[in-house]
Amino acid sequence: LEDAGFCEKGKGMEFVSQHDLTFRGDFPLNTAGGQLGFGQAGNAGGMHHVCDAARQIMGRGGAAQVADCDRAFVSGNGGILSEQTTLVLEGD
Repeated sequence: LEDAGFCEKGKGMEFVSQHDLTFRGDFPLNTAGGQLGFGQAGNAGGMHHVCDAARQIMGRGGAAQVADCDRAFVSGNGGILSEQTTLVLEGD
């Protein structure tokens, strides 16, 4: 959260404690449960986050649909911090 610019450096824990990170909250995070909630899909795990973000934007998030979702931030890393990816997805 800090490195992505959502809060100041060193203020991550404060940010988390002041926001509701559930899909119904003011800062929805891991709306599909993250990789542990998804079954730790290994190498395919990164696409799970992209698919979930696309579903949210299309209004197909099911029981965990975020209200009025028109933009999503997806990030991940692989290997031993050797690969990093960040996407910002947006609907029409």
